[in-house]
Amino acid sequence: MSDMQLKWSDEYAFGLPDIDFEHQELFSNINKIIELKDETVGVEILVQVHLEFLLKYVDHHFKEEEELFKQTDYPKINEHIKSHDALRETVLDFKKKVDAGNIKAIEEFIPVAKK
Repeated sequence: MSDMQLKWSDEYAFGLPDIDFEHQELFSNINKIIELKDETVGVEILVQVHLEFLLKYVDHHFKEEEELFKQTDYPKINEHIKSHDALRETVLDFKKKVDAGNIKAIEEFIPVAKK
């Protein structure tokens, strides 16, 4: 694992195995994109594949998690939904840059994804 990659720690754990597993899957997919930073052959296609997966996964996961928040009266629901919205926007912005041919956008995406 390079210094650039996201590292899972228990501080990110929500305490529900399904949700925590999905969070770990998100980390894994983002790390796959980060790993492509230094690749030269076929990188655009690979980034597109991982971005499509990430967008679908984020959408599915966040909807599911936000519904769970509502059902359990999670006390920090608004704060957490704002963080979901920010990540959605970050991924969409990254995708727009990649779609426009800016594969170097990976370097901009890494520090934002690590927040």
